Amino acid sequence: MFFTGLDVAATHLDIVSVDLDTGAVKSHRFPGGKKGWETARSMREVLPHASYWDDVALLAIERPVGARTSTIWAQGLVIGAVLALVPQSVLIQDFQANEWKTLVGLRGGASKEEVMAWATEFGATSEWDEHA
Repeated sequence: MFFTGLDVAATHLDIVSVDLDTGAVKSHRFPGGKKGWETARSMREVLPHASYWDDVALLAIERPVGARTSTIWAQGLVIGAVLALVPQSVLIQDFQANEWKTLVGLRGGASKEEVMAWATEFGATSEWDEHA
């Protein structure tokens, strides 16, 4: 079984999964378009098929926040497109950034550098994009 997290951008989607039995980590970036609606429309073509989600125990999604409403709107489109493709049997939970950071033992306001340092303890490499 896997714990899987989504990181959504207007131009792509990152999915990181942790095997709950072995601790092995796998990361995938799925390309989108130049605009949020283009990325949202591409999800059906680029995301894994329904069987990919069979072993996912939990899908975690970071709630988009920020000052630019156009960016949040674009990310919301992509999240909606992804959710439409995930089977209803998959448990989904949304988190604010400070919530998931606290749950894994970091301070709520941990920087991207602090998160990356924490992630390397679990197999992340320096080649990983900050969003993964």
